[in-house]
Amino acid sequence: MNEQDKDRLRAQVAAELGLAGPHKVGLVVLPAMEVGMEVVTAARRAELAESIDAAFDARPDRQKVRKTPTPLDEAALLAVCSTCRGSCCRSGETHAYLTREVLTRVRRELKLTSEASVLQAYLERVPQRAHRDSCIFHGERGCVLPRAMRSETCNRYLCYPIKRLGKDFARSGYAQVAVSRVADEAERALVLSEGTTRQLHVEE
Repeated sequence: MNEQDKDRLRAQVAAELGLAGPHKVGLVVLPAMEVGMEVVTAARRAELAESIDAAFDARPDRQKVRKTPTPLDEAALLAVCSTCRGSCCRSGETHAYLTREVLTRVRRELKLTSEASVLQAYLERVPQRAHRDSCIFHGERGCVLPRAMRSETCNRYLCYPIKRLGKDFARSGYAQVAVSRVADEAERALVLSEGTTRQLHVEE
């Protein structure tokens, strides 16, 4: 997205919301997931199982995952991330950041009786098709795992554009736009204004 396109989008949002001008609209460009879907093979499922078994055998990891402060609420974060389509999920591969601490927490919270039952719970949630070159749990509509079964990394990570977003989220007279674009597709844009979010139809 070039600067002219950004200026056009700011002007469109300002006009639609009745703001004082484009200078009242912040804008961030999100990364975008551009790869297609593929069938999850038995080999990938086996790699996941091996990764979970290895995590149970590993030493406890004392390192804490720091949460990045953000003014955005949970609903706004989920909306922004869906605009991106999950580009940050690429590095999840077949381990999904499932450490011994995560698996122990999941076993306790879900009241599972054994390590084998934890493994089975994850294997049962592997989708038939997932995004190519991404996390094994990255399905067509996003992560197929409930938040309670995701790693702390997955639940807490925020990319740099999102860290920049939200400063004026609930401030009257201001708006912010998160936009992403996949090749050969129309831009996806989300407007955040006065504590609410809404999808935006981008004018050509």
